[in-house]
Amino acid sequence: MPSIDELDLFLLGRQEIYAANWLRISGTPPNKLFHYTNAAGLLGIMNHKVMWGTDIRYLNDHTELKHGIELIEGQLDEAIKQQSQMEVVELLTSLRNSFHLYGWKTPQGDVDFHSCFVSCFCKEGDLLSQWRGYGSSGGGYAVGIRPCQHINVMDTSPTIKLKKVIYAESEQLQLVRDSINCVVECANFALPNISNWKGACEKISTLFRDEISDYLWCFKNPAFSEEQEWRFMYLTNPFDPNSLKTLFRPNLSGIIPYVELDIFKQQKNEPYFDICEIICGPRLDPEGSVKAVKQLLNSSKYAGIAVNKSGVPLRW
Repeated sequence: MPSIDELDLFLLGRQEIYAANWLRISGTPPNKLFHYTNAAGLLGIMNHKVMWGTDIRYLNDHTELKHGIELIEGQLDEAIKQQSQMEVVELLTSLRNSFHLYGWKTPQGDVDFHSCFVSCFCKEGDLLSQWRGYGSSGGGYAVGIRPCQHINVMDTSPTIKLKKVIYAESEQLQLVRDSINCVVECANFALPNISNWKGACEKISTLFRDEISDYLWCFKNPAFSEEQEWRFMYLTNPFDPNSLKTLFRPNLSGIIPYVELDIFKQQKNEPYFDICEIICGPRLDPEGSVKAVKQLLNSSKYAGIAVNKSGVPLRW
């Protein structure tokens, strides 16, 4: 009879397939990404060499996590209806009931709290919607970066990862269904062959939650697809001894938790990214703002970086 170790090998092969699927859909980072911010944000980036990673539950789109949870729960409901094996139905049902906005529910009903902090970037550096939403209504700046091409979006070793946001519902459904089918396949492999069914369920559930967590952090409603967003993400939990300190800042909607992401640090002898351009928002003085940013760059040892004015036709 196959042992639980053979299930581990089965799951390891699944991880490789999952990584290939994710890389196929997300692809490699573009040559340039832009972070929209206000004057205080630009000064903070240049002076302290960190980016703020905001708790994903406090982003502007309050329905973001809800969108992913509802999509995944709906697909699990469909999968449960199609199963006749009671043990598989119970496993899928336990996964269906484990979602919580602040982590994962345990079988005892407690919540295993997890946090995801993100710093958001856009593929385009001069979008009206981004100026209005994140660039001080056009009075801010778009900080252009060139991501390190050696960043592996599926690498499990870096604390900070770069991931592409998935908007197309067809791609979201494809990824979720693939993960659910994997649960069913693993369960059908383990059920007749492995005596420790409970231990097998725990391993299968862990794999599923690891995959689904990526979806929760990276799925957005298709209505936001113009953003073409990529995210530097930092995941942690209360039991992480090396967890970054959570800080807090005021906002019109209340208090916002965040962390300082050291994405200027070296990774494999290269920084996570290099600053390569700054675009001044359309409501700023087109001449004065460019001159001021160039002075700032010179004082921050970033002389030579391109500084441009926005081409969006808004009054300043």
